[in-house]
Amino acid sequence: AMQNGAFGNTGAPGTTQNGAFGNTGTSGTMQSGVYGNTGTAGTAPLGTYGNTSTSGNGLQGAHENSSGTGQGAGAKKANGTVLAVILLGVAAALLIIFLVFYLVSSRHSSGTSNGSADAGSSSGAAGELDDDDEEDEDADDRDDDDDWDEDDEDTDDWDDDDDWADSEDEPEFSVVRLDGKPSVEGLEKVSVQSASASSTMQQTGKNSYIDNSPRVMFDGDEVTSWQENVSGSGVGEWVDISFDREYTVRYIGFKLGNWRSEKYYYGNNRPSGISIMLGSDEEEVSFDDAWGETQWVEVSGAQSATEMRLTIEDVYRGTEWDDTCIAEVLIYGE
Repeated sequence: AMQNGAFGNTGAPGTTQNGAFGNTGTSGTMQSGVYGNTGTAGTAPLGTYGNTSTSGNGLQGAHENSSGTGQGAGAKKANGTVLAVILLGVAAALLIIFLVFYLVSSRHSSGTSNGSADAGSSSGAAGELDDDDEEDEDADDRDDDDDWDEDDEDTDDWDDDDDWADSEDEPEFSVVRLDGKPSVEGLEKVSVQSASASSTMQQTGKNSYIDNSPRVMFDGDEVTSWQENVSGSGVGEWVDISFDREYTVRYIGFKLGNWRSEKYYYGNNRPSGISIMLGSDEEEVSFDDAWGETQWVEVSGAQSATEMRLTIEDVYRGTEWDDTCIAEVLIYGE
């Protein structure tokens, strides 16, 4: 062992006392005031600067304890730094946990809000869809209405076609002059029940009354005749003829003028145009000025009727008298 003031103890198993600068490779202990204890298994007492590679402890005041199994009691500064680092790590971990929790909570709240908004949007969209559906239904109704209107128009067109077809099937009413007497075989001679006129001349002979009424046009006697009795030529005067039943008239024969004699024929007016009305159909026909000749007309497309009207439209003027006469009218029909 080296005593106080020794500079070192190299390789010795003893102890270096106070004031020694070092103890290298020894198994002993350096006392207070030594600078170091290198490679020893002992303990450096108070005041040492370090304990290097030893298995012992550096006591109070030691600056470091390197590569040893012990703990430097004075190394509180280093240990405090480590503790601060650990605390900062824990604080950071807690902060991260807090942030994660906050983010999760925010996302959950956002999801709920979005869900409500989506529900509202869905409701709005559903409402809009309902409105669209209603508009579509209205459009379909209008289309159906348009289709129905078109069907009605088509039906009207068919009706018009049917009317046209009917009009083609039924010949148009017409009265045509014939050159001679037609064949009346298979037809009936229309029986006249009564006749009336717009005017009739009253005439008395030397010994008797002369009948000039319209009924004499159907008596089968050529000598007798209906004579109108208005001032002037007699244009516009008429005779109404009633049948005993309903007939469809086919042919009408006229003996026009006063057939008492040729003198009376040319002396009185003769119809040159007569309007023939059957039911609601009416047409005018023209005649020749022919003494002693029965003039025939053919009636086509006539309605079945129970009466007929003859109206004077024009006349051949007489040489002596201004009276228009008709001797006989022959009517055939079915």
